[in-house]
Amino acid sequence: MNDYCCVQKAIDYIEENIGEEISLHHVADEAYMSLMQLYREFYSLVGHSVKDYIRKRRISKAANRVKETDDALTSIALDSGFETQSGFIKAFKKITGVTPREYKKSALYFSFPKKDVIYETTLVNQQSIKVVNIPPMRVLAYEHLASKEDGIEEDAIKAFRAWTKKNGICMKKKSTLYGYNYQVDITQKKYGYRVMIEVDDNIQVTEEGIDVVNLEAGNYAVVEVLSPDETISSSSKAINNAWNQLYSNWLPTSSFILGNHQYFEEYIFKSNKLYKMRLFLPIARDLNPGKIEVVKLEEKEVLLFMGTGENAEEVATKSLVHYLKDNQLLRSNNRFYLSYDQDDKWWNCGIIVTKQMEVSNQTYKSIPTAYYACLKPHSYDNLKSLVDILYRWTFFNSHYEISGHWFAVYEVTDWIQLEEKTELTIYLPIEKKGWNKSACS
Repeated sequence: MNDYCCVQKAIDYIEENIGEEISLHHVADEAYMSLMQLYREFYSLVGHSVKDYIRKRRISKAANRVKETDDALTSIALDSGFETQSGFIKAFKKITGVTPREYKKSALYFSFPKKDVIYETTLVNQQSIKVVNIPPMRVLAYEHLASKEDGIEEDAIKAFRAWTKKNGICMKKKSTLYGYNYQVDITQKKYGYRVMIEVDDNIQVTEEGIDVVNLEAGNYAVVEVLSPDETISSSSKAINNAWNQLYSNWLPTSSFILGNHQYFEEYIFKSNKLYKMRLFLPIARDLNPGKIEVVKLEEKEVLLFMGTGENAEEVATKSLVHYLKDNQLLRSNNRFYLSYDQDDKWWNCGIIVTKQMEVSNQTYKSIPTAYYACLKPHSYDNLKSLVDILYRWTFFNSHYEISGHWFAVYEVTDWIQLEEKTELTIYLPIEKKGWNKSACS
């Protein structure tokens, strides 16, 4: 039985006994692991310590009762595995940010669902993700410049290995290199790849293009992408897919946000041949996970561009871009609308209309005044995973039901730093079960 199955057995045992006193020794026994192995592998795959995971699952279940029932806090606390009401309130506020009394009155909903590590950590080609902590490293960094990005990694490594040989730096038969891309000059389309190797503290260099720098410590999501028989160039598509899956699929549904420390790729050589490659995505603990808010939106107008069929996304997106360019609106608008259904093969995108806009002969869509379940994620490349969070929340919520199709609003606050300065909000129309639909009109 592999580590993923063992940790999932631990999770299943915790779920079955979430309201009881849980012995970590019993959890380890159920997972066929030693206690120390459980601590290590559980955090690596789940992103939380075992105790932290149990505490958040209990608070998640308790939060549902606080919101939807009038049960006494003492009863909820005891049923959630807490010995005292005060201990429960303290843990509740630490995790949700508010007391149970404040939570019941607010529009906030806290959700920390049961983990499925086998599903959540599996990437394309059955590669799996682990969370690791990397200590600080002192590295010698070699900068390789090129006029194109294609093949830059392989060329940079070759150039670096030639440089080490020329300068009498002996690389071991089994050695590890690190590297990452950076753009040197956007206007001239020059690209760079920095190759690094760990060195001792006494190493000093003065050559241009060579630096000795410190990589800070941090947590990383790690996935292996190359087998011994593959090369970087032959696997470039798989490498790009793995990066996309890490950032777009895994990160939004994990317990982490993107970290500020340096991402990098690791190359492990054996007998001077590339043996293995791993990707390291910098991550940090998400201190505010799973918070979904119910909000009332006033009616808005959307200047809409639509596509249907196999090329729905391309048709709609091109129409929007052409309109923005033709009307010199490319950077004058900062709120954009998106909604799609891949099964029914339609794609709608557009501009949230403001009073200052003067437009005509275009298709409009009205976003009606209504209540919406609202999610503001930290990472937003994969909308499907994020929308699924809202749908799952609604499914398990006894107060609300879905009343329409989801949509997303992208708000750009700085066009120069587009990725860092774009805020995404996802809305799912909802209504109270059994209420009068004219209540918010």
